[in-house]
Amino acid sequence: PGSTMKPLTVLAALESGQWDENSIINTNPGYIRVDRKTLLDHRNYGKIDLRKLLQKSSQVGTTKLALSMDGAHIRDVFYRAGLGQDTGLGFPGESSGTLPSYPKWRNLDKAAFSFGHGLAVTPLQLARAYSVIANDGVIQEINLIKKDLAGGGGDQVFDSTMVAKLR
Repeated sequence: PGSTMKPLTVLAALESGQWDENSIINTNPGYIRVDRKTLLDHRNYGKIDLRKLLQKSSQVGTTKLALSMDGAHIRDVFYRAGLGQDTGLGFPGESSGTLPSYPKWRNLDKAAFSFGHGLAVTPLQLARAYSVIANDGVIQEINLIKKDLAGGGGDQVFDSTMVAKLR
């Protein structure tokens, strides 16, 4: 899914308590070396906040967030958003995608994972994950038939204040 995972990595950073919506990340000089791999931004964005990180889709900024956290925490956020699991739709041939878990997360694994490499999601899973962000952290049941959801429903999987900060 690539860069579509960056908002979930930012959410993981907010949840970690190490970062807030006003945190500044130094992306100079526009690239970062992780293990033996060089990860690049389109250009050097310098010092940016989390909003600019998402606007510019900064791999350097996202990598720095990921390296400051436990890889299992990032994976847990992705999982709570509905990735790597069946949607419960029951549609024939539906894939649950791939959401790997490593016994020991290497830095390159965390970095790549944080910007959507090394995992696989379906379009429906991705739409569901974004709906959790739009719905104040509540994950809803997926249906092919329109339902009236008045009165709630779904499970609160993220703190609504954290999701509001992300939005």
